[in-house]
Amino acid sequence: MSPTPVADEISSSVRDLLEDAGALYERKKFDLKNVRARINIGSTDYLEVMLARPLTKIILREAPQLTLNFRPLIGQLPKDELERGELDIAIASYFEDIPLGHFQQKIMVDPFVLVMRKGHPLAKSKGDPTLDQMIEYPFSLISTRGDLVARFDSELAKKKKKARHIALAVPNAMSAFWAAADSDLLVISAQTFANSVAPTLGLVTKRLPVTLDSIQLMQVWHERTHKDPLRQWLRTEIHRVTSSLL
Repeated sequence: MSPTPVADEISSSVRDLLEDAGALYERKKFDLKNVRARINIGSTDYLEVMLARPLTKIILREAPQLTLNFRPLIGQLPKDELERGELDIAIASYFEDIPLGHFQQKIMVDPFVLVMRKGHPLAKSKGDPTLDQMIEYPFSLISTRGDLVARFDSELAKKKKKARHIALAVPNAMSAFWAAADSDLLVISAQTFANSVAPTLGLVTKRLPVTLDSIQLMQVWHERTHKDPLRQWLRTEIHRVTSSLL
């Protein structure tokens, strides 16, 4: 006698429930205070600025023997590194097709804003700038993949506006912000990063005159660490921290 598809489905569900219960038990059993481990997180500098400080506070308080090791990602999902265990979690907004054997979780939706120095002519004017006003100034582009076309450029083309001048393209957000701090460069940035960094560098934000799709931040991990209680705990903390940022 062979089990029916329904029985197989029920069996699979029961097995998953038992695994979840076992993972919960293990999570309660292990002592965070005495766990000595290193967790490798692949991310961008934008995410490191937002996550490193609050996560470090949590680690020092709850898991003081744990080491968080942030490593840079360059434009794609680090599938091989996750499979080999070189990375435990990858966090970014540009992951496309997630392969089998991996899990993903949306941890934040982050809108775009326009960033400029306080003394910029557009900062001095009342209200938010128009497209025509924006494209009169040079831009600093954050491009992890090295391409010079972004979502904003597609919107310019749709509205039949002239192309903007990209004076600087860099793979990390901090460099773009530093360059704008004492020049007339404009930067289009994720809002949470701008809120974290702009005041320190003497930068201000304005609303964009076009609607751009918000950044969808995802954390991705391999199935080999899916039930690991320490990494489950950290993924939960990452989600909690990012949820509180907006």
